[in-house]
Amino acid sequence: MKDLFHTAIHIFKEVGIHVLGHVLGHKATKKHEPLSPNEGHYLAVREQLSELSSHHEDNLALQQQRLALEKEQFAVQTQLSKDYLAHLHTAQQKEVELRVQEIQASFDNHNWSGVLSRQEAVKLLNPTAAQTRLLMIVSEPDVSPSCPPSYQHDLGKEVRGKLKQFLEKYYPAHSDFTVEFFGKFFKSEVFDTEIKQIEDVLMPLHLATIVSDVTRNEVMFHLRLCFGEDAPAFSLSPAFPWKEEHQRLMAEGMDKEDSLEAVQKAIVDIQQLLAGMLADIYFLWLNPLHEPRLFTLVEDKKFPADWLDTVFAALRDVQAKRLAEYEQALREKEQSKELVPVESKKEEDWEMIGKYKVKEGLAVDTETGLMWLRFAVGQRWENGKVEGNAKIVGGSDANSNVQGFNRAGGYGGYTDWRMPTKDELRTLLDYYFGDQDKGLQFIDNRVFAKEPSYIWCTYNIMSEGVDFKTAHVCQGGMTAIRPVRNLQ
Repeated sequence: MKDLFHTAIHIFKEVGIHVLGHVLGHKATKKHEPLSPNEGHYLAVREQLSELSSHHEDNLALQQQRLALEKEQFAVQTQLSKDYLAHLHTAQQKEVELRVQEIQASFDNHNWSGVLSRQEAVKLLNPTAAQTRLLMIVSEPDVSPSCPPSYQHDLGKEVRGKLKQFLEKYYPAHSDFTVEFFGKFFKSEVFDTEIKQIEDVLMPLHLATIVSDVTRNEVMFHLRLCFGEDAPAFSLSPAFPWKEEHQRLMAEGMDKEDSLEAVQKAIVDIQQLLAGMLADIYFLWLNPLHEPRLFTLVEDKKFPADWLDTVFAALRDVQAKRLAEYEQALREKEQSKELVPVESKKEEDWEMIGKYKVKEGLAVDTETGLMWLRFAVGQRWENGKVEGNAKIVGGSDANSNVQGFNRAGGYGGYTDWRMPTKDELRTLLDYYFGDQDKGLQFIDNRVFAKEPSYIWCTYNIMSEGVDFKTAHVCQGGMTAIRPVRNLQ
């Protein structure tokens, strides 16, 4: 069917064009929240990749650096997606709990029992079942009696069965892109009014519905994607002229039975791809870092290549624009930070410990004029001491982690923290406190935490760090980062 049914391509283009303008006009974003460490880290890695792409030369070192950054971007992007979905799920679950209490009154007042099962609706809204997912409700095709008998008898069952298999494979349960499919949700035929009423009763859950009508000449797909109160619903009704395609196939030499079977398969395939497009568009609206699941269909040979090319082009367009909007929103959050440097506080707030002037998680070396963090990236200063575990990274990733730390707000009102040089890091060595035999670090342990003991310095060709357990400079491995800054 690779060269068949070019009208299907127009359907996918139409959906892509319409949904692009709709979704991009109503973004799902967290509002009035500070930039998180992961968001800052993500921006830092993206900027480094952008800088690398501006290099005209492409030697082995640059290729390796680009691959390392792409790997780092994938890791932080994955974590950001999980954080974002967890945040949305928590907010949604609170709304669900309230809605469950109202569900009985809604059914009593609107007399919906003939269209929608109250028991099923309560089950969907049950807080224990709530998760960040898309509910996809698909009615069996309403086939006209004037259609071939095979369509009247088999098309509904085939659509329901094949669509269920498709969604379970590509949008499985308990994933970050779960689509929960209901093929027998409606107790009778439904129209636009009933669909909108169902969206009201199932709010705040997000809902996709596909209703299809098969007439003697065409299939009308009525698509609707409801984003709850966050954005207006998207709806579109593309048509597939099945009769025209059936006649064309017969004119090309295919017998009647084979032609009807080929067209029926096309109707099922189109419905699967439309369902996948709605799902991926929803998850891109919800989470700009979502990687469309339909992209994995390139390994599935069941769909015509030109159909997939059209679907992929539409999704890439939406994905690129959503990602650009997301990164712009992060930069605006970054620029809007209002920081009050600790250094501006009264001088008596600072305490002298040895050669260091300390205040909370800051330590100023009065001999070198450098300001150090008393904790490593990944840790935090809390209740007068260091809490948490240091983030352990390779030397090539250390600088981007410090940039991410700055983008997330830094510490003490400062966002100009940097990696220390080897000579700067060695100024922290203190042989008075150190004793290798007793396991005591060569650092003022009144000022700095016992762990981590191995700290990276500026990464050049070779990764180097200082091991405060031995007072030696070491190379390679995975270790922690202690940022420093110059006093102005």
